[in-house]
Amino acid sequence: MQKITREMADGIIKEFKKSGMDILQFAEYTGISSFVAKKLINGGALVFSSSVYERLVIISEEFGFGRVSSGDYAVNRVNFMLIKNHLSIEEFSEMTGIEVGRIRAVIRGTSEPQPDEWTDMAKALHVSKRYLMGIDDNPGRTA
Repeated sequence: MQKITREMADGIIKEFKKSGMDILQFAEYTGISSFVAKKLINGGALVFSSSVYERLVIISEEFGFGRVSSGDYAVNRVNFMLIKNHLSIEEFSEMTGIEVGRIRAVIRGTSEPQPDEWTDMAKALHVSKRYLMGIDDNPGRTA
C-alpha cells in the first residue's frame, strides 16, 4: 500500500471537476475502478494498492502536475474527448477519415498528428484545434 500526497489528490479532484465528466467516465478515462474514483473524488482515501498508486501518479502527470511536454497533454485531450463523447476509435476514424491505427498511435503518444489531422480531429469533436493540441484551455467551438 502506498499513499499519495494531499496535493496530488487535490490536483486530480480539481481537474475532474473542470472536466465535466461523471465518476464512471473519469474511472474509464483514468483506468481506475469507479470505487477508487469515488473514494478519491469524495476526498476520502489517500492510501492505495501499488498498482492504483502508480496509475494515480501517471494521472497526475497527465493532468500537468510534473508534465514533461505539452504533446503528452494534447494526446490526453484527444482520448478525453473520445471518452467524453462516447466515441470509439473506429467511429472517430470514420468521422475524421484518419486510419484507426494512426489514431491509436496518436492516443498512445507514439505519433504526432499532422496539421490537417489536428484540423479534422478538432472539427469532428467540435472543439478548437488549439484546445485539442493543449495550447488553449478553452474548448471553443469550430465552425
